[in-house]
Amino acid sequence: MLHSESGFQDLSITAKFRLLSSGATSHGSLSAFIVGTGSLPVSNYTPDFYPLSIGSGGGRAAARLTVNYQANSAFFATATSSYTFCANVKLNRDSYYTNGQLYMTNEVAMPNVLENQITAGINSGKLRVPISLIQQRTLGGGDIRRQDMPFVSNRMDFVKLDAGLLYSLPKNLGFTTGVGHVMSGRNVGQSTSFRLGLFYALHI
Repeated sequence: MLHSESGFQDLSITAKFRLLSSGATSHGSLSAFIVGTGSLPVSNYTPDFYPLSIGSGGGRAAARLTVNYQANSAFFATATSSYTFCANVKLNRDSYYTNGQLYMTNEVAMPNVLENQITAGINSGKLRVPISLIQQRTLGGGDIRRQDMPFVSNRMDFVKLDAGLLYSLPKNLGFTTGVGHVMSGRNVGQSTSFRLGLFYALHI
């Protein structure tokens, strides 16, 4: 019998570096950033109960390049691409079957992941309305077997359309809402998700 999992997932550290900034021009401003992220599991959860697992159970390192254009009007556009390196993970068993092959080991080779995103919308200070097209490609991995549960190294590819709204409130508060729809995917369900939230900005 399967039991629910709980606890902390991963600890992540991120560094962001501005590569260039044109400053204000007659047409707007252009900027570019590079972001590096590393993460490690911080609890002894098992990655072998997808979709119940709270994480993949392995270390990750990612590099992301983002280019942003802000017009002198409210229009903005952003293009970003990231590559994630995934470390091997270990299961609590001595063998497993995936991608048409039996492996007599507890170590699973995890595929790396490529993600691309294009965003455009309105940014008028207090109001921000982004519309994004997101593509994720898993560079390897097998498919979910018929009448079987997902496996930690399964390929998960999708194309998703997302729209959001962010409105700044007084006293550093903000309101955000949005909707996302998976238009196509491989081992990813064609679903629609909704989100709603409040946030508080700390200015340090």
